[in-house]
Amino acid sequence: MSSETKKNAKKTTKKPTKTKEVTPHQEEPTTESLVSADQGARAEVPAHIEAAQAAQTTPASASDAQPRQVVIEFRGVSQATIAQVWEQLKSGGGAELDGAAYTLARSLADHPHWFGFFETIGLFEGEHVSYPGDVDPFLHVNLHLLIGLQILNDQPSEARAFYVTREAMGEAPHEVIHAMIEAFQRHLMWTAMNAGPEGQFDLNAYGETLRALAPLSRELMWARLGHDEPPALHPEASEVI
Repeated sequence: MSSETKKNAKKTTKKPTKTKEVTPHQEEPTTESLVSADQGARAEVPAHIEAAQAAQTTPASASDAQPRQVVIEFRGVSQATIAQVWEQLKSGGGAELDGAAYTLARSLADHPHWFGFFETIGLFEGEHVSYPGDVDPFLHVNLHLLIGLQILNDQPSEARAFYVTREAMGEAPHEVIHAMIEAFQRHLMWTAMNAGPEGQFDLNAYGETLRALAPLSRELMWARLGHDEPPALHPEASEVI
C-alpha cells in the first residue's frame, strides 16, 4: 500500500493547531531486519518533506491568500512486514520478538477492531479499500510503531520520560501514545509549512514540547494539543463489523 495524504492549510508562520495523520512511503524492511537492526519508522529519521505549491507567488494581501497543499511522506514498514509479524503473533510466537518487531506486534495487538484488516493483507491488493472513519489502520499502526521506537530508543530522551510520567499519572498507555502522535504530527506539519522542501524535523523542539506537556493535567494537556476535551481513542471502532 502506498498513498499520500494531502492537507490544505493557510500559509502562516505560526504552528498549526491540529494536524491529521501523514502517509508512510512503503519500501520497507523484513521482519528479520526489524528485529536485528530496529529499522523502519525510527524516531531520529527526519521526514522527507515536499511542500507542493510552496513557491507560489505571494498574494497581494492577506485576504487574497489561497490555501496551499502540503504533501508529507515518511518511511514506515510495509504491509508485507506487518503480515509477517501478525502471523507470528497469531501463532503464539510473540514472546520470541524483541526490539522493533515486538513494538510492532504490540501496536497490532492494541487495535483489536482492525484484526480483520490484518488478516486479509494482500487479498485485495490493487483495489481501492475504504476504511471505517477514514482512518487507515496500516498508517496508524506505523505511527504507533514510530512513537514506540522513540520510547524504546529513548530518542528524544523526553519520549520515554513523557510516557513513564503520564502512565504514572494513571493514563492508559494507548492514550499516552496517541498524545505523542498528536504532538509529533503538529511539529511535522509545522516543518512542512515553514521549513520548505528540504526542511529537517527538529527533534529537540519536539522533545521540549513533550517535556512541557508531561506534568499537565489530562484535560489541559489535550487542550494544548487543540482539543476541547480528551478525545475518544478510536471512535471508528463502532463502525467496524
